[in-house]
Amino acid sequence: MLQSIRNNTQSLFAKILVGVIVLVFALWGVDAIVGGFNGEKPAATVNGEDIAEVNLQRAIELKKRELYSRFGEGFDPSLIDDNLIRNAALEELIGREIIASDASAQGVSFSDQALDKMIVNAPTFQVDGKFSQEAFDSAIRSLGYTRVGFREMAREDMMIGQVRGALSSTAFVTEREAKRLTALEQQRRDYAYTTISRSSMDDKVELSDEQIETYYQDNAQNYKTEEQVKVEYITVSLDDYTAGVEVNEEDLKALYDESVREMEVTEERKASHILVAVDDEVSEEAAIAKISDLKARIDAGESFEDLAKEFSDDPGSAQQGGDLGFAGTGTYVEPFEDALFALNEGQMSEPVVTTFGVHLIKLTDLRTQNIPTFEEMKPRLEQELRVSEAKTAFVAAGEELANSAFSADTLAEVASELSLEVVTTDYITREGGADQVTSNAQIINQIFNEEFIADARTSDLIELSDEQSVVIRVIDHIVPEVKSLEEVKEQVVSALTSELAQQKARDAAEALLKELREGKALEDFTEVPGLSWSVIESAGRTTDSVNAAINNKAFTIGASESGSFDRVSLGNGDVVVIRLDQIIEAEQLDEEEIKSTLQLQGNQAARLDYQAYQQSLRARAEIER
Repeated sequence: MLQSIRNNTQSLFAKILVGVIVLVFALWGVDAIVGGFNGEKPAATVNGEDIAEVNLQRAIELKKRELYSRFGEGFDPSLIDDNLIRNAALEELIGREIIASDASAQGVSFSDQALDKMIVNAPTFQVDGKFSQEAFDSAIRSLGYTRVGFREMAREDMMIGQVRGALSSTAFVTEREAKRLTALEQQRRDYAYTTISRSSMDDKVELSDEQIETYYQDNAQNYKTEEQVKVEYITVSLDDYTAGVEVNEEDLKALYDESVREMEVTEERKASHILVAVDDEVSEEAAIAKISDLKARIDAGESFEDLAKEFSDDPGSAQQGGDLGFAGTGTYVEPFEDALFALNEGQMSEPVVTTFGVHLIKLTDLRTQNIPTFEEMKPRLEQELRVSEAKTAFVAAGEELANSAFSADTLAEVASELSLEVVTTDYITREGGADQVTSNAQIINQIFNEEFIADARTSDLIELSDEQSVVIRVIDHIVPEVKSLEEVKEQVVSALTSELAQQKARDAAEALLKELREGKALEDFTEVPGLSWSVIESAGRTTDSVNAAINNKAFTIGASESGSFDRVSLGNGDVVVIRLDQIIEAEQLDEEEIKSTLQLQGNQAARLDYQAYQQSLRARAEIER
C-alpha cells in the first residue's frame, strides 16, 4: 500500500536501487588501492595480518565519543587517559581480527549482495524511508570511514555476528535448572541479627608507646606531606583574536551568497489519497472506474476523508482519511509524484495508475523553505566571519607560542617576544589549583609527571579546548616527606585504636557464635552486655529494609539442627552476628519467572561460551603490538 512505499524494500524501485548500489560499490576499489600504498607502521599484527594505525585512531575517536555520549555535555575531556583509551581500543581491534580471521577460515562469509541490502535497508542511511547516498556518505564520514573502509568493517561485523549467533544457539539451560534457580530466587527467609559495634570496643583498647611507634614506622607512607608544585604558564585563547577582527560588507555578501547556494530550496506537499488495489479480482479498468465514481461523489459534495476511510485499500492511511503527510520530491513512485506536483492546493487528480493500483490524489497543503534576507542573516554572518578569521590567527599564535617556548630558556623570554602574559601560581597539590588551567586534569597529570619535573622543561602546546591552548612549566617542586611522629601522633593513635577495636569486635563475635552454637542465649553473653536481636521476617533476596551485606549473608547460611549462625563484617568496622530462623520456599513457582530465568541464564551461558571461544583463539594467536 502507498503508505509503505517509503520503506517497502520489496518494491521494484527498491530492487533497482539495490542493483544500482551494487554497481556503485563495485567502483569503490580505488580507495583500497590508494590505501595499499600507505607505508605507516601498523598498530599491531595478528597472525600476520596488520591492524593499521589509522584504524586504531578511528577506534580511539569512537570510544571517546561513547564517553561524551554517556556522560553528557558536562564531561571534561581532560579526564580521558589517552593511553588507557588507546590500549582498550587496540585490544578490541585485536579481538575482532582474531575472530574474523577464524570465521573466514571456517568458511563464514557474507556476500556483497547481502551487504548491499543491509546498507540500503538501514534506517540510518534512509531519508523518508528510502536509501540516501548523501545520508550514507555523511554518516560514514562522521565515523571516519571511506566507503570501502565502512564496507570492510560492516562485513567483519556481520561475520563476527554470525559466529556469535552460532555459539549462542548451542548454549542452553535446562528447564529443571531454571526451576531450581527460580525457586532459589523466590525463596524468603526469617532471621535475626545483633550488632557488635567497633566503637563499643574503643575503651577496651590500651596502647603502649612501643605499639604506637611500631604502627607509625609500618605505615609511615600514610603520613607524608602533600607533593606540591609551583608553575608558570602562558595561554592563547580564541576570544583574544575575535574582538579585533573587522569584517567588510563585500565579504559578508559573498558569505551570504554562498550560504544561499548551500540552502536547498525545496517544496513539500501534503497529500491525501484513495487507493483501489489491482489484483486477480479487480482489474485496472475496474479500479479506474471505481476511482472515477468516487471522484464524482466528492465533486458532488461528499467528504474525501470519509470515502477514504470506507473505500481505500491503503491500511496505513485509510484511517487518517487518506492523509499521507508532507513529502518532497523523490518520495513516491513517479506517476504518483508527477500527478501530485501538478496539482494546485485543494485540487484532486484524475485516476493515477501505479504498480500499487489506481489512486485518487488530493493536494491538501504545501510549504516551501524561505530564504532569509541579507539583513536578517547579517549578525550571524558577521560572527561567522570573525570566528573564522580569528581561528586562523589563533592557530598561528599557538604554533608561534609552541615554537618560541621550545627554544627559550624561560617563559618570560617567550612572553616578551610575543607580547603575552606569564601567569605564576601559588603552590598546587594534586587536587589542582583554583584557576581554569591548573584545575584541568590534563594539566595536573602533566605538571606532576616525574619526567616532566626532572627535565625542567616547558611543555608542548596543550589544547585545553578548541578555543584555548597553553604552555606550562614547573618552577619549583616540593617533594613529599614523612611527617614526624609528634606531628601525626593523634592520627596514628586514632588509626591504631580503630584497627585494634575492629579486631576485638571480630573476636567478640566469634566468642558469641561459639556460645550460640552451644545453645546458650544471647542475653547470657557477658563479654558485650546489652545485645539484643533485631528480627526480620519473610525477607527476600533484594529486600531494602536491611543493610545489603547483612541480608546477603543471611541467604548464604544453611539450615542446621544445632542452630544456624554466621557473622559478617561491615564497612564501618562493626560486626554483625546473624541467626537463621526459617527458610520459606515458594509454594508455587511463577511460570513467567521460569521463562525469564531460562532466557537470562541462556544468555549468560552464551556469553560465557563466547568468552571461552575468544580466550582460546587469543591463546593460540601470534600477536605483535
